[in-house]
Amino acid sequence: MIERIVLLKMTDEFTSEEALGDIAERSREVLPALPGVLDCRVGLASDARTAASWNVSLVLRFASADDIPDIVFQRE
Repeated sequence: MIERIVLLKMTDEFTSEEALGDIAERSREVLPALPGVLDCRVGLASDARTAASWNVSLVLRFASADDIPDIVFQRE
C-alpha cells in the first residue's frame, strides 16, 4: 500500500469556512473516482496554528506507486 499525503495551502480568497467546505466536499466527490485510488480522506485544518501552514489535507491510498496517475502527482 502507498499513501500519498498532500497538504494544500489555499490563497486568502479560498480560506473562508464556506470555501474550504466546498473544496473538501468536491475533493471527496472527485478524487475517489480517479484511476487507481483505493481510498481517499480529506481533512481541514482544525486550528489557526495549523491553518498557517496548510488548510486542506488529502490522503490518497494506492495499491502501488505504479498506480499513482501521473496527471495527479508529478513523480520525481
